[in-house]
Amino acid sequence: MSFSKQGNYRFNEFEIDLAHRSLQRGGHAVSLNRRTFNLLAYLVLHPQQVVTEEELTHALGANSEEGTISQQIFLLRMALSGVEQGDRIIASTQDHGYEFTPQVTEVPVYEAEEAQLVLPPPRFSVEITDDDEEAPPLPPRRQDPDTYATNRISSRARSQETSYETSDDDKTSVPFFTQRRWQIVAVAALVLILASAWLFWRHYHQPRTKSLSIFVGNVQNTTGNPQFDQSLRAALLIDLRQSPYLRLAYDGRAHESLEAITADAASPDAATPEQARQLCARLHTDVYLDGEIHRYMSQYLVTVQAFSCANSSKLASNRGIAGSPDAAVRVIDKVAADMRIQLGESPADVSRYSKPIFPAGSGSLAALKAYADATFLAQAGNPGASIPLFQQAIRLDQQFANAYEQLGLTYSSLSQHSEAVSNLTTAFQLRSTVGERDRFTITARYAYLVTGDFQASIHNYKEAIEVYPHDTVFLAGLADLENRIGKPALALDPIRRVLELDPSSAAAYEILAGAQVRLGQFEAAAATCRRAFGRKIDTAQLHAFLLQTAFLRLDQPGIDEQLSWARGKPEEPQIAEQQGLMLLAQGRVKEAQPVLISVAEAYRKQGLSAPANRVISALARRQVELGLPDLARTQLGRLPQDDESPDTAVAWAEIGGETERADSMLQRVLEANPTATLWQGIRGPQVRAAINLSRHEPQTAIKDLEAAEPYETASFDVPALRGRAYLAAGQPLLAEAEFHKILDHPGIEPLSQNYPLAQLGLARALAAQGKPVEASFAYKVLLQIWKEANSTLPRLHEAQTEYGRLSQASARPASAKRSPKTNGQ
Repeated sequence: MSFSKQGNYRFNEFEIDLAHRSLQRGGHAVSLNRRTFNLLAYLVLHPQQVVTEEELTHALGANSEEGTISQQIFLLRMALSGVEQGDRIIASTQDHGYEFTPQVTEVPVYEAEEAQLVLPPPRFSVEITDDDEEAPPLPPRRQDPDTYATNRISSRARSQETSYETSDDDKTSVPFFTQRRWQIVAVAALVLILASAWLFWRHYHQPRTKSLSIFVGNVQNTTGNPQFDQSLRAALLIDLRQSPYLRLAYDGRAHESLEAITADAASPDAATPEQARQLCARLHTDVYLDGEIHRYMSQYLVTVQAFSCANSSKLASNRGIAGSPDAAVRVIDKVAADMRIQLGESPADVSRYSKPIFPAGSGSLAALKAYADATFLAQAGNPGASIPLFQQAIRLDQQFANAYEQLGLTYSSLSQHSEAVSNLTTAFQLRSTVGERDRFTITARYAYLVTGDFQASIHNYKEAIEVYPHDTVFLAGLADLENRIGKPALALDPIRRVLELDPSSAAAYEILAGAQVRLGQFEAAAATCRRAFGRKIDTAQLHAFLLQTAFLRLDQPGIDEQLSWARGKPEEPQIAEQQGLMLLAQGRVKEAQPVLISVAEAYRKQGLSAPANRVISALARRQVELGLPDLARTQLGRLPQDDESPDTAVAWAEIGGETERADSMLQRVLEANPTATLWQGIRGPQVRAAINLSRHEPQTAIKDLEAAEPYETASFDVPALRGRAYLAAGQPLLAEAEFHKILDHPGIEPLSQNYPLAQLGLARALAAQGKPVEASFAYKVLLQIWKEANSTLPRLHEAQTEYGRLSQASARPASAKRSPKTNGQ
């Protein structure tokens, strides 16, 4: 774009060059998009004058495709706010106008030229970019004599420009050009089509690099209709989270932060403006929204406003009128879409990523009210009470996909698997009725919790991140799944991005610390836990990681510190479970058993039957692998007949005479989970291998475990079984390699009985290879690990016996060599 008035101008710490379309602050470049630069240039040329939105629209040639003036004002304020608050530079007036308040001075030509010669390289910039095509030139403001003078000067300058005309010599080539013209035109058209197609694809597929964090606060209801309470805020959240540009603060932490700010356990829907500003600071957001609904006769006026978290200045505002309470939901859809544009999102994205909350002909304010109340209860830590309200929302609107999804997640959190599967399946079937972001979340959760297809869920998360690169739900979900399938290195980047975006995410600290422990980065994991504690995030899982790393370092005071932290707290069962596993790894089965049984009972008292069964199943498997099948059988008797834990199946397979039971269980579970990654790729191969090892078919067991190779670092179970199979098959060298996979990577399962058992397996593999010295050392290490083990532990007795035999065999040749000297021969 060209300006009728050229030159350089200064205001505050900025200098703008109209001719070269550049803006600098203190000698450093500030990058603006084309339309925002045009707006600044116009304001600089008309300083300390009130200009209306209509005048700016006419001057800049703005239209609905390019975005509103208020949107560009917002972006310009953000770009200029590095020196002082943007709204003080560009003040809003009562008559919907704006005033550029700084004193503007023109830079002399010689000074500007010298500045061009010594311009230092930029060290930072405010990036506000777009890919729209060039707008028409900025027209002069009417009734401005300076502009007319500039126009005359510009006309004289244009008359002096070089013109290009066709010479007689050029005309001789015209017949040739005419002859080839159709080919050139065709090629040019093809190039133009391909370039346009590429630009279109790039516009809709390139990752977004900008985002704006936002907290949705109070929506005041003055109508007297209680159905508007919380429901309109819930509608705003559903609408706004469709945006790839906006990042919404997680409501669960908003509840916790509001409780810390006020004495009452209120919801964010009840936050005052001052409390909203404090929440902004706690939640690290840029913008907060509030709104209100008023009744005028039979109509309802809905108003939504956006404010800067930095200084509470108004950034955007919109309103709409509804003819009925149900129509207010549709008004919210439209108001939210316009707010997104005013806050800087491109109209193209708003159009593409906007879908009404309720499809045409469905939905009601009553359904939304029940959904909002249920969501509040679930996030406030009362999931059981939320279930009837989610069910009510579904009865009122049987197409309410979000309600089905949240009800399914609530059932899942309460370990009610069949109910969770039913509701998540319905949500998945209705996924076409929701916005793009909700479609991604429903698909991921369906794959994760219903079909168990982790690879499909990972693929879905990666697709979602392409569209929503700043969405912490997708980034954290991807990192968590990578961890679960034994790929912790792939979890580091996405989970660190989560913490950059949301340093208050407890789940992110847990996932990062877990990945670091798995990778053997114990000091880094401890630092991650301390970083979380510094932000008042104090969870049982973080303390469990500290206990695990303390155990690996043989740090008894560190272990005692974590056990002491949990004592008397609701989280005590989780840490006590870690304590029980640690005792089993030390061979102290008699002490571990009552600890783990009490943990299971504590879970059952909380109504958590699935975790209770998991604890008992894990205990049974460890007991049988430590050589205590009778104790294991007793624990298995505590479990329901339809238990589907892989530990249960392996335990039955390794108890003499029970392989048929294990095989029957395996077939039932595999048929019920045909696409489940854990069962098809990790658990199923383990159970088959355990069955065939018990049947004395080690080569078949080795083949069974081939399917688990992509996921074998998810736990120690696969290399442990494969190592035992290689030993049984007479391949000790290969067995040694499998046991080293465990011994060299203790962070994968810090409290696993497989670690000392791998040490025993290594000693046996070395002895079978005829390496008595190395084997003796391996036995010594095992006996040191089990120095506090129960003296009656079968595996300990086997190790002591084998080590004694090996020592005797090593000493026998030395005696034979001394014998001739004794006889004087």
